[in-house]
Amino acid sequence: MAIDRDLATRTALRLLDEEGLERLSLRRVAQELNVPAPALYRHFTTRRALMDRMTDLMLAPSLPDLDPPVEPGEWPQWLLHTAEVLRRELLAHTDGARLALGADLRRAGSLGACFERTVVVLHQAGFGLVHASRAAGAFIALVLGRTAEEQSGPGPAGEGGATRLAHHPGASRAAARAAAGRRAAGESPEEALCHGVTAMVEALRAADRERVPA
Repeated sequence: MAIDRDLATRTALRLLDEEGLERLSLRRVAQELNVPAPALYRHFTTRRALMDRMTDLMLAPSLPDLDPPVEPGEWPQWLLHTAEVLRRELLAHTDGARLALGADLRRAGSLGACFERTVVVLHQAGFGLVHASRAAGAFIALVLGRTAEEQSGPGPAGEGGATRLAHHPGASRAAARAAAGRRAAGESPEEALCHGVTAMVEALRAADRERVPA
């Protein structure tokens, strides 16, 4: 039986919003489409493959807002703007950031495109390709991690109260404690992300002053 991949992906995103990431599976999507689970294997060999395609679809609306800056020197403002745009799209879906965590940035797709644009922006600003690539990966990880903390904690973006990130496989207990500390200090999620990106910008500037041209 032929299955439309985009329909399956949109169905999976709807189930994500309704039921959360923990219940997402190829079998659950197949059940919703009223097809046998093996029918989906032609398009998605694993749950991660499905999640990657969902991430692509989820972040596609962000790409038109992420054109490189006209002036290369505006890269710090571009990073802050990009972080805000990605956070917005991730928060638009239940567990959106957790869905994107673990995605392969080398793949074609929306998240890969965000990574590649970040590399281009930093390289055009004068950073070597290796440095720009490493910084771009760290930047994407920062945005995903901070947004995952936000969605996993108390409040509108993380309903349920309990910090589910602390129970997620591979999650860092130190990161969960840091998130709790920021909430206790009254720091908003937006401020936390802005501070993180600003710290990265300052680190890149410091490294740039000492770097050897690549």
